Amino acid sequence: MNELVDELITSYKSLRRRKQIMKREIEDFMRFYIASIENCKEDKTKYLQYKTLGLAFIEKNKTQIYQKISEAVQPVYPRSTNHPSIAASKAFGIGRKRAW
Repeated sequence: MNELVDELITSYKSLRRRKQIMKREIEDFMRFYIASIENCKEDKTKYLQYKTLGLAFIEKNKTQIYQKISEAVQPVYPRSTNHPSIAASKAFGIGRKRAW
């Protein structure tokens, strides 16, 4: 089950842009898990079994899963030089100095 969760986290991190509080992040991950097992819905007993066991596993190990998600998702700092769409405070023409 850990291997499945690790694979889900790698695909989940491509959707996430920033970290959230643990409660909201785990709820979003549970929604992602349910959406990812939708292809098993034809076999109703297998779908219910995967859904029940997976959600119970996520709920039981939510601190470890949240830690793995937090490590996988890159934080976005609004004034970082690594974030190209937002200007850094040290860029030319931006700052508190007087413009001439």
